[in-house]
Amino acid sequence: MEVHLVDIGRKPMAPGELRRFVERLGARALAATESKAWRDAGLGYLSMTDADLADRLLRDQRLLNIPLVRIGNGFAAGRNESAWKSLVSSRLLMNDHDTGPSPTAAAGPPGWTFEVIEISNGGWECRGVDVEGRQVSRQGSDPDKLLPDCWKAAAWVDDQVRLSRDIGER
Repeated sequence: MEVHLVDIGRKPMAPGELRRFVERLGARALAATESKAWRDAGLGYLSMTDADLADRLLRDQRLLNIPLVRIGNGFAAGRNESAWKSLVSSRLLMNDHDTGPSPTAAAGPPGWTFEVIEISNGGWECRGVDVEGRQVSRQGSDPDKLLPDCWKAAAWVDDQVRLSRDIGER
């Protein structure tokens, strides 16, 4: 399982990624309401809608209940080891039973690794590279569709390499 760590103190969380966490867990689960940053911001007595809270969290990421963990389509917020273990277990089980791809899976054609990243607000890119350094990429607005498209492109590259080798051996 490939792990990507992002220090939000150095590089703020992308709006689309935070939106995914809000959609899955709700803005309240992402808020560190017991933190010093929360108290210093004077938020203990404010009443906010989920949309207002999500906007506030995006503007001031010190208010996030970190770590935020995403494994495949599973999400967790805060220091919650049982949730993390559950995410990892379900991910391993999913891989063992080949129930289908996940947008963050490092799978696809053998010898390739892939990553999906947000490159702009709502704009995503999937990048793949094989052990020989060959690369494929796809861009779009739906990160869940990009990875399978990238896998197909990588499989096409593999097919072309095999075809070229077959022709060369004749």
